[in-house]
Amino acid sequence: MKRIAIFGASGYLGTYLVDVARKFGFEPISFVRVNSTISIQLENNSEIRLVDVTSPSTLIGQLDDCDYVISTVGITRQKDGLSYDDIDYQANMNILCEAQSAGISKFMYTSVFKGAEHQEVGLCEAKERFVKQLQVSGIDYCVVRPTGFFSDMLEFLQMAQKGSVHLFEQGKQRINPIHGQDLAEAMINLFRIGLPSFIQNEVPIGGPKIFTYRQIAEQAFSVIGQPTKVRYYPEWLRRCAIFMGKKCLSESSFGPYEFFLTFAAVEMVAPKYGSHQLEAFFAESKRGQS
Repeated sequence: MKRIAIFGASGYLGTYLVDVARKFGFEPISFVRVNSTISIQLENNSEIRLVDVTSPSTLIGQLDDCDYVISTVGITRQKDGLSYDDIDYQANMNILCEAQSAGISKFMYTSVFKGAEHQEVGLCEAKERFVKQLQVSGIDYCVVRPTGFFSDMLEFLQMAQKGSVHLFEQGKQRINPIHGQDLAEAMINLFRIGLPSFIQNEVPIGGPKIFTYRQIAEQAFSVIGQPTKVRYYPEWLRRCAIFMGKKCLSESSFGPYEFFLTFAAVEMVAPKYGSHQLEAFFAESKRGQS
């Protein structure tokens, strides 16, 4: 049985990867932060290894009994005083160096759809700098590029519950976000079917349905049983917010907003995959709040 080291196993995508890897006949090894919540992995009976990916010494020897590596390591909400360079670049470099030492044959990494086209964004710059190192590492690699997660779309549900959704340019940009389980199945399937897609190296992927941001707002309001209320803002205001934010705020404060404001104007449509539906996800999330 092949053993897959999954870094970021306690995160949104990581928890699905652990489940799906086992379902597809692999043995997942869950790598999580020393201070992270690991109850989900305990319930799944996966082997857990506590590491600090920012400290290379904690990784020494940890991959010697593994065959493949998946890294979902990255900052979604900046905290602990760590930067994109610390986590999205250097922490992944620490994992990659240990993978090279351990003779890992396949390395899969999750980045951002169209991230290489928007390296003016701090998060994308750090991720793409790591991708360049992965490309010359000598390890057979695959960079998976999802358009966005269903969990990211919860921002729409939360805004709707507060009374209105805020969008730019009439909310006309399109995206096909993907559920974590669908993405996990697609990723593990790349290993299961004999890795032909690793030859491709880059795998852009989205969910089964394409929406405008306006349509996502409508679904959010439908789930809470309220009429759609959207406030639109002009493009010049979005550009001004990015300029002033980068000029006046620190990366740790502005980084997540820079990412959101930039990609709010980007068409995020990738090849379709999966079966989970966004409206059902919103409804389930709302029930979980009760």
